[in-house]
Amino acid sequence: MKFYRMNLTEKQIETYVQFPDELSKERRREVRRQIERDSEASLYFEWFKNYYAIYEELSKEEKRDAAVSIISMKPMIEDSESYRGIFILAAQSQSSKEHVIETLKTFASDEHNTLLRALYFKSRDEIKIHLLSNQIQKDDVLLFQIPASNLFFVSEPGGKVSVSVNELDPENVKEWDSFNVHIPVCTVSQNTQLSKKSYLAGRSAFTEDMIPIEIEKKENTVQLTPILNHNDPETNFLVLYRENQSMLFKMTDGVATVEQELLETEGVRLFFYN
Repeated sequence: MKFYRMNLTEKQIETYVQFPDELSKERRREVRRQIERDSEASLYFEWFKNYYAIYEELSKEEKRDAAVSIISMKPMIEDSESYRGIFILAAQSQSSKEHVIETLKTFASDEHNTLLRALYFKSRDEIKIHLLSNQIQKDDVLLFQIPASNLFFVSEPGGKVSVSVNELDPENVKEWDSFNVHIPVCTVSQNTQLSKKSYLAGRSAFTEDMIPIEIEKKENTVQLTPILNHNDPETNFLVLYRENQSMLFKMTDGVATVEQELLETEGVRLFFYN
């Protein structure tokens, strides 16, 4: 985590913008002073302020579509009538003038009211990918599919990914001509150890229906099979999320094979994707 002068962190700036009441009055004054004194901290502050302003606007719109599991986006055209106003804010980056944060690429989906932006945080050699969409819930873990590759990155809950430049070349990001985001079609969240169950009940992302998931134990592994409706597309990926860590599994014929010990920690969450 990047530390600014006087121990101000990026997370503290985000909290100051989004949840100021979580900070004491004295701490809010201190953060504000540091933002005013430190040019880099000021850039982060402006970025988060713009980000959550757009998020609030999107939250007012109609919620997720009935059957969207993959959102495909194209590079954003800044003078697009659909994104004039709140969205144009995300395509502009005053920070790039300071050579600290550079907007590498912005993608949008008119159909699904979704915006994605890739930024290069030069002081940390880190690329951040942020998704803004009313198609996702705040605790959704998403799959970001890197264009022209079989590479996927698992997001934090809500749709953020941080990647080292050792894994993604900023210059290559500028050449991306499309971007796909996979939304979980089924989520399992329980406070008990999943390995002790003989079956699971997953919740559909788009309806109030419960999706049964068969469990078959084989030596040190567990096979998980969502039982979908006849017309539902087969699930292709599973993400196991626990304690702020995630693991991605490629499914075979709709079946995910997971080491049993990974399911023995309470609070494990499972996300299935098309």
